[in-house]
Amino acid sequence: MAETRSSAAVWLLGKGTDQLSGSHLPTNGDALRLLMFMHTEQKLTLKEAASRSVSRVIQLWQTARIPHQRIDSGVRILTKLYDDYAKLKKNRKRSNVQDKKNQEEFIGRLQCLFDIATSDALTTMKIEEDSFSSSSAMMFCRAVCQRSMSRCLKEKKEN
Repeated sequence: MAETRSSAAVWLLGKGTDQLSGSHLPTNGDALRLLMFMHTEQKLTLKEAASRSVSRVIQLWQTARIPHQRIDSGVRILTKLYDDYAKLKKNRKRSNVQDKKNQEEFIGRLQCLFDIATSDALTTMKIEEDSFSSSSAMMFCRAVCQRSMSRCLKEKKEN
């Protein structure tokens, strides 16, 4: 019996969404799902979808009172992430070891923080409490990302 899909699920990403959770800073996966929703469901061009997605992400960074990069820098980061996804998707039917490792590494990157903070964000923050909570949140997200990346690298060395 054939199944029909009730939603537009995207390979490796899940269902695209038009909303970001305001409870945490967005991850790469959150930003990419938002981009995919705007690009596929709302039929925007990739550049326009990336620009609107980064604008939404910047709103969350502003709410957290963390200095962030300009929109064009965020768009460049997001389109690079999309290009990496497109390369993986192109070879998704392959089942060799290297392609599987690349997919696992990408899945690990999706859980990382979509980091658009300025390089001196922690030093330029004015309120001490904001600096502490933001630094601990960013360090936690970066630590999770590094653990997943180091796990992938460890697996690569073993094989």
